[in-house]
Amino acid sequence: MAGITPTIFGDGFTSRDFNYVDNAVSANLLACVAPREVATGRVFNIGTGRSHTLNDVYAAIAGQLGFTEKPTYGPPREGDIKHSLADITRASKELGYQPKAHFHEGLQKTVAWYLEEKEKKQTPSLQS
Repeated sequence: MAGITPTIFGDGFTSRDFNYVDNAVSANLLACVAPREVATGRVFNIGTGRSHTLNDVYAAIAGQLGFTEKPTYGPPREGDIKHSLADITRASKELGYQPKAHFHEGLQKTVAWYLEEKEKKQTPSLQS
């Protein structure tokens, strides 16, 4: 948004199950109404069940912003896990969890929110 080319550490093929906040909220609400024996003291992975690379993230955000510069690549960060993906099988079966927003939809909402916040800061408010 500032027009500065970001740095991606590594080759950009590090992948994650990027998860929009609505998914986490949905899962927590499902756990709240689940029977005690299903949810109490248990751990559930919450995500979308799909993996995307840092290059995917960059391309999606840059596309939304109309930013055409290529990212800068830096050295990989020590100890970074190359690939991770949430196995949402248990949450789906036992809580009835299904992602509310997938990768592109979540990023669109996130970028739109940041743009709106930026606009609010740049627009002087009218106070009586």
